[in-house]
Amino acid sequence: MSGEAHVMKIGVTIPNHWGVENVHDVLALAVEAESLGYASVWTMDHLLNVGRVRDRLEERPYWHPLSILSAVAVMTSQVALGTSVMVLPYHDPSASRSMRRRLTPCRMAA
Repeated sequence: MSGEAHVMKIGVTIPNHWGVENVHDVLALAVEAESLGYASVWTMDHLLNVGRVRDRLEERPYWHPLSILSAVAVMTSQVALGTSVMVLPYHDPSASRSMRRRLTPCRMAA
């Protein structure tokens, strides 16, 4: 090692995929994560067990990962943003590309 300090950065996944009825509750978690010093905020899609997710959520909402990150980008200023899973074939490619392009110059996490 060259003597450089290595710092572990911790992120948090917000529950865009858990059927939280009020989207403002999901967004508030991202704002809280930033105020607590988390380095990143993540959303997710599902790749496996789509039927189980549908059964679990019933009629409750499944918030689009990039839409949530777009709102989080407006409401925060420091945290990096990312999707831990993004199943592109589930989404309109043009809309997904457009949302990613708008987020990328900001704070997209790798």
